[in-house]
Amino acid sequence: MEKKLQQLIEQQIRTNMLMEKQVEMLAAIYSMLSKKELQKLKTLILDNTDLKEVLKVADTKFFSVKKLFKTYELDKKDYYLLEDIITTLKKHEKKTKPEKP
Repeated sequence: MEKKLQQLIEQQIRTNMLMEKQVEMLAAIYSMLSKKELQKLKTLILDNTDLKEVLKVADTKFFSVKKLFKTYELDKKDYYLLEDIITTLKKHEKKTKPEKP
């Protein structure tokens, strides 16, 4: 039992180290972007608040709808790519019957 517990602790330490490295790399990439590139990036990446605003839903409805979208987690925060959102919305397109004359 102690061996398994020690393995879990070591794994968590490695996971934390990888997350720290990931945050450092993202910060480095972010610092290299120009203002124009940053502005474009902000329109392509959305967080929960942005997605709720786009879908025009409140918290209660959002958490059931959010499952439909591909989620990217960075530093324990969810992000969505605009391209993935559009693709998902197109998959759920409502088919309407043509009107009869």
